[in-house]
Amino acid sequence: MLLPLLTLLFPLFKFMPAIYRWRMRSRIYRWYAELETIDSAMNREQSTENVTRHIGLLNTLEQNVCNISVPLSFSEELYQLRLHSNLLRENLGKMAENTTTSVSISGCVVGKQWGSTLLK
Repeated sequence: MLLPLLTLLFPLFKFMPAIYRWRMRSRIYRWYAELETIDSAMNREQSTENVTRHIGLLNTLEQNVCNISVPLSFSEELYQLRLHSNLLRENLGKMAENTTTSVSISGCVVGKQWGSTLLK
């Protein structure tokens, strides 16, 4: 009775590490779609109102990313997402400087900075 059960469960044990890796990475990579949407919209629409709206969307995205919990072995992908978010924030900051209205740009509010500099 035990041997047939183990025979049935063996393929499951073989695929568990791959499923686990996919699940952990999906926590991070699902935010890239939203980041890419903000980036492409930012390149299309460069008015003051749109820059402000994109900064608001990026702030919301970064607040959600601050709450992601991943094991240490997957933290590199999380930091890469934060770096890409910071790059987009810097581009939005440059666009905000080129517009006539000043725009407030903030980062993660849980005591973490996005990259080495935080635009204010």
